[in-house]
Amino acid sequence: MSTGTAPAVATAKNVWIVENNESLRLSQMLNLEERGFNVRGFENRDQVRQVVSESPEEVDVAVLDINLEDKAETTTGLDAGEDIVKNQPALPPKRIVYSDHTGAEYYEAATKSGVDDYIPKATPNGDIVLYNQVRTAGLVRALSPVRTEISEKIERIAEQSLNRVDEARKICLEVIAPEVDACLDVPCIFLLSRGPKTEILGHKNAAGVEAFLKAAQVQDKIFAEKEKQDTKPLSLSPEDLNASLEDVNDSFAQLERSGFLPLFEEDDQRLSIGILSAPLDDYFWEEKDPLHFARNLIRELPEPIVKQFKYLAHVKAIIENTKLKHTSEFCLYVGETQINALAESLEEREIEANNACFRRLKRLADDLRRTGIEFSRLIEASRTETDIGDGKKTSADEVINEAWDMIKSRGNTLELRQSGPDLELTIPRRDLLVAALRMLEWLAQRQDKIPSGAPRAVEVVYGNERGHAAISFKDHSRRLGGQIRRRLFEPFTQGTTTSANTKNQGDTQPGLYLPLYLAKTLLTVKNHGSLEDCTDELKSEHGHCFVFTFPNEDRKSLAASAG
Repeated sequence: MSTGTAPAVATAKNVWIVENNESLRLSQMLNLEERGFNVRGFENRDQVRQVVSESPEEVDVAVLDINLEDKAETTTGLDAGEDIVKNQPALPPKRIVYSDHTGAEYYEAATKSGVDDYIPKATPNGDIVLYNQVRTAGLVRALSPVRTEISEKIERIAEQSLNRVDEARKICLEVIAPEVDACLDVPCIFLLSRGPKTEILGHKNAAGVEAFLKAAQVQDKIFAEKEKQDTKPLSLSPEDLNASLEDVNDSFAQLERSGFLPLFEEDDQRLSIGILSAPLDDYFWEEKDPLHFARNLIRELPEPIVKQFKYLAHVKAIIENTKLKHTSEFCLYVGETQINALAESLEEREIEANNACFRRLKRLADDLRRTGIEFSRLIEASRTETDIGDGKKTSADEVINEAWDMIKSRGNTLELRQSGPDLELTIPRRDLLVAALRMLEWLAQRQDKIPSGAPRAVEVVYGNERGHAAISFKDHSRRLGGQIRRRLFEPFTQGTTTSANTKNQGDTQPGLYLPLYLAKTLLTVKNHGSLEDCTDELKSEHGHCFVFTFPNEDRKSLAASAG
């Protein structure tokens, strides 16, 4: 189970208590401070207004009494809560009414004011219910990507991650887990699935539970309940656990009364969270009921998590579009400048057209210019959402074989192994050919890096998961580190050895000097697919795995091609 490098705690949350009963207010303040919150107390609305006008402090949760003894005017805690909201409209605090009043008119007034919860003081164990509501309300607000602390983490993840699974892992361990720790102060685990594979990501205090949990089975049950629009968290049953009486230990005990709820689902990726039991030696363990937390969170927690992933996609799009624009401008400028300079040199007879150096420079200049034009075309198509394909189906098998024939003509000795049914794709043939050629070139040129005894082959696997076409490219060379692999897809990373023999490529094959970046751009910008590094999912010690996916493919056409 991965525990990542998440920070131990997030920023302590600010709670304001507006309560005219001094002894009760002081008691609530003391109890919440003991639970790790920064707490301020107020007797009336005037005190709230004064602090709001003078202090830049941001409030996470406001606990409000209804009736306040305010000498200046007749006001309620609801009015004080609205004063706080007006001071931070972009991300208002969560407001919880805690009052003696249970009449319908009070509930109606609270609902009209927009409060998040209403707890009568006469509720059995009302103080514990209140503290748990403060915890869960603080967590939901803390995870909003509107918060600068969260948005900056997501932006960093967008820049540094290898693929979607890596992004999801980091969101779990670097964004969600620290906030769960700070607000709920209980262990949690995450179930992250991509296709049929499910992995457990663990909180630092949940090590060992993976030995007892049937993760894939539990994940399926969590999302089956979601499909039925059931708003109850999933409680584990004996069939969800791998344990006998002699196996039971403290880690197993953490799964008792645990509550699991879905967080996010998109394409072939699913994410859920399990709230576990606190250790028995925890001072507040009796009130830290994981099922209670899960019931409170199941309606509200998925929303900020979905927004986090949407913000992540937004940031990635900005990064890629900016990179593409700058790369296009640079390629056009350098290519055209060099072409003009070479033409002037020929005219002045400073260099001969058959000179080897001239031919290399001319080829570089032509390629940069063609690449700049190609990228400009992609940018324009993405702005206008114009379909610049011909609508014809493309055989993935035919394109891969055509690309491999080009590579073999340059003397490569590796074997191409293909498996899986052919895919009929809507991506323009030329786009797939360029992307596949660049990908296969990178794998083939590593033939000297294949360890003795490993297969001297490049493997291409056609398939689909949850209705999305996928082409996997694998080799068996010595593995590069993750950060090096991530840089392969940056502009001007010389990912392949450019052969002098380019007669088979011509003007329709730009990007000799931006090989993998061009492949990724063709798939993502124009064809709304993806190119992901899935190397870390391989079980073998050596080799790489890169996957093209085409999420807009029709399920029926995929089923037909599989048949």
